[in-house]
Amino acid sequence: MARIKRHATRRLWRRSREEKRRLSEGGGGTVTQQTSEADNQSNSDLKIVLEDLTVEEIDRAYHCVFHFNEVYGSLLLKEEGLRDDIEKFCQLKASMDEKITNIKMMIRSPDSESERIKKLKAATRRSSELQDVILTLEQDLAGVKLEQTVAEANYVQLMSTYSQ
Repeated sequence: MARIKRHATRRLWRRSREEKRRLSEGGGGTVTQQTSEADNQSNSDLKIVLEDLTVEEIDRAYHCVFHFNEVYGSLLLKEEGLRDDIEKFCQLKASMDEKITNIKMMIRSPDSESERIKKLKAATRRSSELQDVILTLEQDLAGVKLEQTVAEANYVQLMSTYSQ
């Protein structure tokens, strides 16, 4: 499946110029639709602009779109994975904090042993380690969000260049 997705863009590069034009105009199928005269005028204006484009410009535009989709999709997957990890570690930390509370209750009893104190220290250390992991994952998530914003900004900038 990953191989299909990874190499699918190569097939798109092999399309003829006319097919690329037809697809960019939204005419993927052979079904004709009735349009108003204003739409026909805007389509003819679009055709004039497309006819002035070179093959390299068309290739760059397609590369921009497919590259953005690839990058943005991988960032969304990364974001989802980080969110799952954060949720898992938060649940683990909550359970660890509950365990610490229970150990503290047992230590307050008069028959506390050194073993319980060791368990408390270990659980407290593990809880602080989990908190550090959670903070690191949240920073990674913020970084992914920033990468998504940058990718969107680059995409919008490139698309505005092609629309002019």
